[in-house]
Amino acid sequence: MAQSVGTVILDHHLMRNREGAIWLDELSAAVGKKVFCAADFMGRPRRLLEAERAQLYEDMPVPEGWHDDYTKGQVNPDEYLADMKL
Repeated sequence: MAQSVGTVILDHHLMRNREGAIWLDELSAAVGKKVFCAADFMGRPRRLLEAERAQLYEDMPVPEGWHDDYTKGQVNPDEYLADMKL
């Protein structure tokens, strides 16, 4: 399919780990044209946040129970997102 269409954008689950990002680059090389993830297509750096989750939580820990409070709408994630410098 990647050889038959003008633009291919694969993302989301594929980019949840480093192996997916490597596979995307290998696919691009194999078909001889650019196969994009959304960040590539938009000219933005790849940010594999799920793949780097353990490191992110180490660098930016959240208080005990924060995830439960978030699902209940009792906390605002903006203070953490601002620190991420995305």
